[in-house]
Amino acid sequence: MFDLFRSQKQAVRLMLGAILMLVAVSMVITLVPGLFSGTSVNLNDQVLVEVDGEPVTIQDVNARLRDYQMTGQIPPESMVFLAAQTVENLITEEVLLREAERLGLMPTEAELAERIRTQLNFVFEQGGLPAYQAFVQQRFQRSVPEFEEAVLRDLVIQMRLKRMVTDNVLVSDEEMKRAYKQTNDRVQIEYVKVPAQSFRSEIQPDQAKIQEFYEQNKSRYMTQETRSVKALRVGVPEIAAPEVSDVELRDFYDRNLNRYQVDERVRASHIILMTMGKSEAEVKQVEAQANEVLQKVKAGGDFAELAKQYSEDPGNKDKGGDLGWVVRGQMVPAFEQATFALQPGQISDVVKTEYGYHIIKVHERDTAHMQSFDEVKDQIRQEIGQEKQQLERMRKMDEAVAVARKFGADVDAAGRELGLPVEIYEAFTRFNLPAGLPTTPNLISEIFSASEGEVLSEVAEDATLLLVVTAIQPARAPELDEVRDRATEEWILRQAGELARQRAQEIADAARAAGGNIKEAAAQYGLTTQMSEFVSRNDSIGDIGRAQLLGEAAFTKEPGTIAGPVTGGSDQTIYRVAAHQEADLTQFYEQRDKLHDQQVQAKRDEAYEIYKALARQRYEDAGKVTRYQPRIDALLQSLGQRRG
Repeated sequence: MFDLFRSQKQAVRLMLGAILMLVAVSMVITLVPGLFSGTSVNLNDQVLVEVDGEPVTIQDVNARLRDYQMTGQIPPESMVFLAAQTVENLITEEVLLREAERLGLMPTEAELAERIRTQLNFVFEQGGLPAYQAFVQQRFQRSVPEFEEAVLRDLVIQMRLKRMVTDNVLVSDEEMKRAYKQTNDRVQIEYVKVPAQSFRSEIQPDQAKIQEFYEQNKSRYMTQETRSVKALRVGVPEIAAPEVSDVELRDFYDRNLNRYQVDERVRASHIILMTMGKSEAEVKQVEAQANEVLQKVKAGGDFAELAKQYSEDPGNKDKGGDLGWVVRGQMVPAFEQATFALQPGQISDVVKTEYGYHIIKVHERDTAHMQSFDEVKDQIRQEIGQEKQQLERMRKMDEAVAVARKFGADVDAAGRELGLPVEIYEAFTRFNLPAGLPTTPNLISEIFSASEGEVLSEVAEDATLLLVVTAIQPARAPELDEVRDRATEEWILRQAGELARQRAQEIADAARAAGGNIKEAAAQYGLTTQMSEFVSRNDSIGDIGRAQLLGEAAFTKEPGTIAGPVTGGSDQTIYRVAAHQEADLTQFYEQRDKLHDQQVQAKRDEAYEIYKALARQRYEDAGKVTRYQPRIDALLQSLGQRRG
């Protein structure tokens, strides 16, 4: 509904910008001591880097890698690069947090908690702190402190600091035209592809060279460390709903009277015609159209049907413009003033806000009042009952966990004592976890740093999970004989690729010698050319792939120019620029507003990257970044990779 409800929508966007519940669950930031100190969840981890005294730890890196893994499978051969890059990214984040603190951009616990709580307190009303903790662990696979620190970082770094740095960035019409041409200029090429597979039969395996290739690329063949664990899931059955006395109900009501104060409110609908991003002349046209719609309403037109036809609010136009119940302080001033001036059944004149022209109808009105005890008694009974029920479940669970802990690492005996099955998870890697095992970064980090026989615990849904590491198989580099087939295949493909590159270069040289006749040059080697359609940089060309792979020469060199070889996997391509097709600037003006937004965002991102790089360099130069390189190298090796 745009930003009529400015604080509600703004809160959602500020925290994560997409998932309402992701914002909602950060409401207990004030309940986690030390969150704003920057070290609340990492004090016991091995420090890899210190940034102005703040640590970047093994657990920080493992948690971030786990997040990456949850978004898709990470190839083992990419892990060393990704882990090393993660360390660098975390260093930069710490620098930016220190910068935000220096600039006075860090919120206090009270500020951040209050901002969230005023709009999203329904999360706690639905189940209190236990429900919040369970939701974070289940939905986001993180502990509460890890999750809340991530939310804080996102707010401070991506919103407050970035906005301060980039809000004044502007884009000129000339820059937009250049960007439009960059996207929409098109080229046609004549090309010949030299496939590496055509040279495969020419390659004879050379065991000495394969051995050398293997030694140079041994990290690609590393096996990942595996762990085996046994687990006992200690929970309790459902607890019967407890009794709640009338005395408890009345006492709760008297202590929380502010919760039952209903503010003055109205139920309203609106029709909006947008003016954002429009020229002065276009705004006048919108105003005229709004007045025409108002006349149709006043002439007896059905407000809801007219909203469906004319309103430009995608959030409620299909509902006839219905805004539901609103209270003072939720809406922008001009809209609020007009809405609360109306009585039920009345319709406003055209109202101007920063978003456009509105026509408002009020359906119902409620005066401010206090809900009586009888009105809310059942609601209070349910709330107190749920809290009592949860406390009793937690008490019984604690008792069961205490019994299990008496058996230490002997989870089989603990399972027999409690009548619970033992869960067995065999030989899994850090990034290929078995189904059923909780995947919070904190737990996985603990499992892969624990000693054999060490007992761990994790809260999982309505249970506590007790785990014992039963076996450890360290990462190792296999002997060549174990991976000889794979290494031989990769060596052959590399040699074939080099022969393809040499052949492509010969074709390019022959084509240039023949005055740009690529067809004749290709024919000398028994190959044929193909002619592409006109393509932009973002389009694909047949079996080559994205046109961006051709490089800028394709879009900037004169027709007849021979370019390449261009590498695509192991294959090679030579091409001739056949023709250019200039971007149609008449369409530029139709897309100008959209392009402006895109270019502003791109320019802001670029400005922010420059700011980040300069800030990082200042800290490096000032000696505020201390690396413990042996620890970093050890971490990379534990992930199944060896640097270099």
